[in-house]
This record gives sequence, structure tokens and C-alpha cells, in this order.
Amino acid sequence: MRKCNIDILACPLCLNSLQLEIYNQNEIEIIDGMLQCSNCKAKYLIKEKIARMIPNDTLKYSEDFTLIKKINEKHQKIRDANIIYHDIAANTYDEDEAVSVFQNKFNQERIEKIIKDLSRRDGNDNLFFLDIGCGTGNVLKFGKKYFQYAIGMDVSLNMLKLTNTRGMEVIQADALFLPFKASTFDTVSIFSVLHHIYDYSSIFMQIGRVLKKGGFLYSDWDPQKRPLININKKESIGKLYYLLFFLYHSVSFLKNKFAKNTNKINKPLNLRENMPEIKEVYKLAEFHEQKPMYERGIDLEIMKKGLIDNGFIDIQPTFHWGGKLFNQLDLIQQVRLYLLSKYSGFPKERLMENIQVIACKREQ
Repeated sequence: MRKCNIDILACPLCLNSLQLEIYNQNEIEIIDGMLQCSNCKAKYLIKEKIARMIPNDTLKYSEDFTLIKKINEKHQKIRDANIIYHDIAANTYDEDEAVSVFQNKFNQERIEKIIKDLSRRDGNDNLFFLDIGCGTGNVLKFGKKYFQYAIGMDVSLNMLKLTNTRGMEVIQADALFLPFKASTFDTVSIFSVLHHIYDYSSIFMQIGRVLKKGGFLYSDWDPQKRPLININKKESIGKLYYLLFFLYHSVSFLKNKFAKNTNKINKPLNLRENMPEIKEVYKLAEFHEQKPMYERGIDLEIMKKGLIDNGFIDIQPTFHWGGKLFNQLDLIQQVRLYLLSKYSGFPKERLMENIQVIACKREQ
């Protein structure tokens, strides 16, 4: 942990300042030490350069103990599943087929452009950047490139250790208990994280607190909650839709099989198949992704309400499928979504797989 971090850190439980005790350090970093809250006296270890700031007792400062206890028990259950799964997955995470899509050249260039634009959006370069759920540094590396100071946080210690070895500043923390002082960051990123949180709407209060006025939130790569549409297979439009559905998945399967056969060195991994004993914890970690189809995904209206209630304006949603907008999709996929839109009456955007949101924190 960099010594300068003490200036922006706060107790995740009561948000008061922290006192630092150093056990081992070099010229730049604290290798081992202890952080203690000046108010509630909670203690947080610094070990192997990483501050461990997940609270042991997240119920301690609840206003309504009974209600919050029920919510937090569910949150902790999902959080612990994420810790277990991602600690196991850390070393092979970047090669896993579940994340390989946003690691491709197209999406890396897309994400980098977004982060670069946000670093200059208010007319100033080189500001403060936070990446919540940073994982192995997929977005954080761009934050480091375009901002003066960038820090990532995650619940998975093994992920953070890997990211730290790649030269990025990280901290172990819970997304609902951000260990930072108010109005610290100019941009906060939360990439492919909301669907891992039991009550994802509650995170916007935390993000709104740590963002400066006029700062930006960038949220991306969560599954969109799409309308449940039952197409009659006997109707002509239904027959055509399912034919296209079959063709699309057949073509995708053949492309993937060809890629695997021609380049076995870079063959994507499937951790769930290689380690079937972690399938259940994976399902729990992917909480909103693994729900039944009629409940699956992130609801834009819930997201908007959470943002508006916490001082966000200019909320700009973008819908994509694997990073691609509708007009960038394969022709078969475009026609399939067009038919589904005509059949259901829903706009094509509501039928896309993923949701991206950029929002600004109100100046006043």
C-alpha cells in the first residue's frame, strides 16, 4: 500500500479517519502494518502491500438493526461466494471463456476509449480514479494510464495479489462499505460487478459519497433484465425466429470450435467444467446472472432510481451484445433481434444482452 493512501482512506464502518502503524516498509510502499479507526477502534491489517479492509461486523452501525441484519446476511452470503470462487479462479481468470469476450481486442479498445474520454470529460486531465471490483485489472490498467492516481478494490485477495504484481495499486474491500473519504474520486468504474451484489441498488449511495461533485460513474458489462417473450413456434414469424436462433448458435459453435482446433495454446478455459465442485458457489457468486430468465439481470429502472436518489444526473444508458451495438452485430443476430422486436413491441435496445451506464454526480 502506498503511504499516500492514508490521506484518502476512511473506516468502512463509521467513515472516520484511520491511524497508521507500520511494521515493514520500503521507500514507496507499506508492506506490513495496521490501520485503526480513531472512532470505533476497528483494526485492519496491511499485509503483503495490500490493506485488508473488509469489515468483520457490518451490522455494528446499523440504524435499524433487525432490518439491516436480514439484508446484510444475504449480502454477505453472496459476497463470501464471490470471495471463494474468485480466489480459486484468480490464476486462470483471464483465460476463462466466461470473460474472454471483454478481453478481446475490440472490447479492450472500446473500454480504453471510454476511460480516456472520462479522464478528460470535465476539461481536466490526470485526476483520481477508483475501480470497484477490479479483478485482475482489466479496467484499472486504463485508469492507471489516463489518471494521475488510480486504485482498484475487490473482495478477492488472490485477484488483488495478481493485480498488484502487475504494478497496480489495490485494496481489499466490500463494495457496500467503501473505505474512502467523501468526495475523493473524479471517476468511479464498476465493470461486471452489479450482478454479483445481492442489493445492487444500494451501491449507488456509496459511489455517490466518494465521488466529487461533477464526477462520473462508469458501469458496464452487466446482464440487462430483458422482457420475457414467448414466441409461438407454430406462427411463421416464430418458425423464422427459431431457425435464425439455431443458425446463429450453430455458426457461433463452429467458429469457436475452429478457433480452438487451430490455436490450442490459446484455447479458452472453462473453470466450471474443470472443477465441477465449484459450480454451486459460482452460481451464487453470479447472483443476478444465474436467476431464472424472468428475473435475470439488472433492471435499468431500479438502477436509474438508485442513481437519481443519490444525486446523479445525465444518466446515459447504452445497450450492447458482447460489447457490440445493434448495427455492429452479425446479420443473423440483427435479423433475429429485429423480428423479436416487431413481434413483442419492445425496442431493440431492450432486447440486447448487456447494459452500460455513464452518469454524472450533480454539481449542487
